[in-house]
Amino acid sequence: MIDHLATPVNPITWASQSIRPVLPHVSVAFTSTILAVFGSEINGLVKRLIRRRTFIIRVSTFVALVTFGYGALNLVIAHLVSQMLMGTDDLWLCPIVVSVFIAIGVLAESRKQI
Repeated sequence: MIDHLATPVNPITWASQSIRPVLPHVSVAFTSTILAVFGSEINGLVKRLIRRRTFIIRVSTFVALVTFGYGALNLVIAHLVSQMLMGTDDLWLCPIVVSVFIAIGVLAESRKQI
């Protein structure tokens, strides 16, 4: 009988196995951060489209965009990202997650968000 506690564990595999149960949360963090980085451009586009409308329509559009638009977009994209990451091998999961967070940070820095 092999003692599983005595078998050395690859640290990347261990980290990936630790991340796997919280992948839905990690995916929401990815998409929320991306939406924060690009939110001003999305808001600017919508603002240009509705600037000649009445005050009530502009406010209603903004509220709908922020509450329903960003919320729904975040949930749908996060679900897709989570499903893609769930199918990733343990050897690659942790490096991918770390790399995506670093890439988002670099993107935010290049866009003067931080």
